[in-house]
Order: sequence, then structure tokens, then C-alpha cells
Amino acid sequence: MKRLANKPEARDLARRVKLPCGPLSYSQISTYMLCPRSYYFQYIMRVQRVGWAENLTLGSVAHKGLETLLLQKQFGNTIARSVMLTEAYRAMDTALQHDMTIAKVSKSDVAYIKRQNDCLKKLIDVYADKHLPKIIPTGVEKVIWVVLGGIPVVLKIDLVHDDVRVTDFKLTRRNKSEYDAMGSLQLSMYAAGLEIPNTSFVSLKFPDLTKKTAWKPTVVEVKAKKKSGDASWTEDVVASLARAIIRDSQENCEEAFMLCDPGSWKCSPKMCDWWPMCRGADRDTRREMRRVPSKKPGWIGPLFGDWNELGGEQPRKENKQPDWLKKTFTDWNEL
Repeated sequence: MKRLANKPEARDLARRVKLPCGPLSYSQISTYMLCPRSYYFQYIMRVQRVGWAENLTLGSVAHKGLETLLLQKQFGNTIARSVMLTEAYRAMDTALQHDMTIAKVSKSDVAYIKRQNDCLKKLIDVYADKHLPKIIPTGVEKVIWVVLGGIPVVLKIDLVHDDVRVTDFKLTRRNKSEYDAMGSLQLSMYAAGLEIPNTSFVSLKFPDLTKKTAWKPTVVEVKAKKKSGDASWTEDVVASLARAIIRDSQENCEEAFMLCDPGSWKCSPKMCDWWPMCRGADRDTRREMRRVPSKKPGWIGPLFGDWNELGGEQPRKENKQPDWLKKTFTDWNEL
């Protein structure tokens, strides 16, 4: 791993290795791994996203609140908690309003979006109470340029805690586990870039407001220590993905970038910003398979007494011993 001095040096190296979109970031890498065609629309064609990207907006709003909170902790330890939270809430409201304006959100959706923002503020409040007092921020939204596997990479790290641990915040409906942190390419890239083996995910568990379920704001941190082999593994993965991106981009056409698995969570109107431009218009993911009572076909008569026996466990029948077995086995079940 080599640390680059500045952004121009990283861009110059990216041109030399023929990366189409400058230095790689984890966002670029994860987008390409999930759906190469989505990478083409976002980074090569630079198509502006269509409509309201709920998942991206909520994530950016939550990160803006946490960033404001941590920067105040880093540069002003004497600031009162209430003042810190007020500033964080103001930053979140500004970020949300900005995205709503760009997406031209209808008035009917405003109330729902504000409910989501209120939930985010409760999560920020829990983080300020239970986690913030234990943290000594030495880097907030830290940006560095490094070389991994011969490829220039930009790392945007949410939090560096006392120069001994790198942390990434995740807004999710399922708390991250230690297993997730151990195998995370993102945390491995951060650890390799800063040469800090200690890493962690902070999960901010967000509710699904479309369902009537009870919700308690929960913030959980899981830690993992990267091993020496993780650095070389990380460099190999980055180099392999970079070669694939360079190869696809050289053909300079949409078809060169593979479509993702249609069963993936990424391939849906809610999670993909370019759904209307891709094959989404030809697919209806809202269809539900309904169970229709089936009739017993004529050919099944001699085999089964009941058509439903095909879909479930058949009744246990007593097996009779064939004549040819009488000389060898005394009991059919001995087979």
C-alpha cells in the first residue's frame, strides 16, 4: 500500500492505468459488484438519478447529522449536548430539504418523509447518549488517496477514533454482525489505507414505516480486527475489479456492462435509481404468485389416489417381501 500526496496525483495515476472515472472508491466498487449496468449509468454516462431515491437520501441525511455531531465533539468538547443535537438536527433538515427539492417530491409524500426524518433524529439522539461520550474523534469524513494493487483509490472514512479504530456508519433494518465486519471489503480497504487493523460498523436500525410494527431506536457497534492477510486480499480484489471495469469501459457501450441478477434486492424500482432507463419498464415485480387449486390430471390416476400427495409427504405403506428375497433376507426392512 502506498499513500498518495493529493487528488491530482491520484487522478494522474488513474489516467495512466486507464480507469474511466478517476480513482476508484468503495461506492464505485460496490455498485459495479451489485450491477455493472448501474455502474455504467452512474459513473460513465453520469446520468442524473430519476425521481426520489429514498434509501440514498435517508443514508445521506443520517450521515450529515452524525458528521455535524462528531465535528462538534472533535473541535469543541465544552459544547453542551443540547446545542450539539440542535446543530445536528438543523444540518439534517437542510440536507433533506435539498434532496426533496431536487427530486420534486409531491406534497402527499411530505408528511411520510418528515416521519422518516423524525426517526432518524431519534437514532442520532441515542448515538449521542450511548456512544458519543466514549469517542475521541481524530478524523471525521476523512478523505485519503492510496494505491491498492496498483490502482489509485479514494477512501472516505466516516470516523477515525483516537487513531486506533476506523468506523463506518450504516443505516439499516438489520444490525450488522461481527461476521459482517470481519468479511467487509469496505472496512478492509479502510484498514489497509490507514494501516489501522481495528475496525467497526455502527448500525443505526431504521424502521419500515410502511408496516405497523413497534420500533425502538437502536444503535449497535460491532468490532473486528483485520489480520495481516486481509491487506493482500484487499489489493487483489481491488485490482481484479479495476481490470474488469477497464475492460468493459473500453468497449464504450451499454451492452458491455452486464445486467445484475433480476432476483437481487438491487434490481427493483425502490433500490435502483435508473430502473426506468434499464429493463425495469419491461418487468412487473409487483406480481405475486397466487396458489390456485389444481385439478388431478387423468394420467396421475393409476399412480396416486390423491393429487395432493405430490406436494406433500405420502402416507407410509407397508412393504411386502418379494418372493425372490425369501431365500436371502428374512425381513424386507433389513435392506
